[in-house]
Amino acid sequence: MSERLSRAEQLGRDVEAGWRREDVEAQLARLHDRRRTRARRRAIAVPLVALAIAGGVFAERSFRGAPPPPVLVVRSPAPPAPRHDAIVAVPPAPAPSPAPARDPAALTLGDGSVVTPLDKTSQLVARRVSDSEVVVALAGGDARFEVPEHAGRRFQAEAGALTVETRGAAFRIRSTGRQIEVSAERGELTARWGRERRLVRAGETRAFPPVAHVATTASPSDESPPPVVAGPTWRDDAARGDYAAAWTALQAATGPRDGMADLLLAGDVARLSGHPAAAIDPLARAIAEHPDDARAQLAAFTLGRVHLEDLGAPRDAAQAFVRARELAPAGPLAEDALAREVEAWSRAGETELARAQARAYLQRYPHGRRVHAVRRFGGMGDP
Repeated sequence: MSERLSRAEQLGRDVEAGWRREDVEAQLARLHDRRRTRARRRAIAVPLVALAIAGGVFAERSFRGAPPPPVLVVRSPAPPAPRHDAIVAVPPAPAPSPAPARDPAALTLGDGSVVTPLDKTSQLVARRVSDSEVVVALAGGDARFEVPEHAGRRFQAEAGALTVETRGAAFRIRSTGRQIEVSAERGELTARWGRERRLVRAGETRAFPPVAHVATTASPSDESPPPVVAGPTWRDDAARGDYAAAWTALQAATGPRDGMADLLLAGDVARLSGHPAAAIDPLARAIAEHPDDARAQLAAFTLGRVHLEDLGAPRDAAQAFVRARELAPAGPLAEDALAREVEAWSRAGETELARAQARAYLQRYPHGRRVHAVRRFGGMGDP
């Protein structure tokens, strides 16, 4: 017993010697470190074990046909937010692509149609714009027409003796010298040249006037002679702007000229070739025979100009301008027709009529583009 007691005493002295304050603090620190390490390991191991168990149960139940239990989803902790002094590179946003520029010379109409001249010689005139009809004249050069679809509105383009009609299409009109080509890019349109009528669909091109072939019989050698091509007509010369040649050809031409397009063109050929008196008959016929045509106002206005500017007949001119307003009171030429009527009455010595119509103009168009001329011819002076 004395030996065991002596060993116990010796162990107590050793333990007491090793439990100094510094040693205790060091041991406690190591203990806390080991506990934190084991806690982290358990935190990772427990979800993994749960996943493994859940996976095993899921597989077992799936094999047996039982519905699987809810799956535990373990999400990784969100990354720490960046420090306020951190520099984060942000790629620049792509620059927006510029909108396509519209040709400033393009003619934009109230129905959404856009007519773009394709060369410097192109001249565009909007003759009529209404809910049911739009009429645009191409008085020279080439142009592209973009017409929106509209079943209730007819769009008509005129180029000399050629008339193109559509309810919605994109097309081009191009002069090639002796002929005028119509090319349809979208939609469908009808092209008329005198009595010739052609349907032009998307992707097709038609040339006017059409080439006329004379029927021939086969020769004994079974070799057909080359076709005979009809020569240019007065309409072709007018379409090229050669009005002198058109006038000469017009005098020798035979056949009916009853359509509005032919009558207007004949009037242009006469006056532009230096024969204004010969323009009176086709223009007067155009007004009398086609009063419901959208171009009748243009025929009456042109007739008034011929009387006033070329023939020195202001009374006849005034009557023609009155007729132009009657045919289309809200038409594109109504304002100019009233202003020219004031001028015609003034030149005819009808001062009271000129003054009365000048007052009518100023009341209807107080900011019109002819205000100064109207006041002068109406004897009213500047305001």
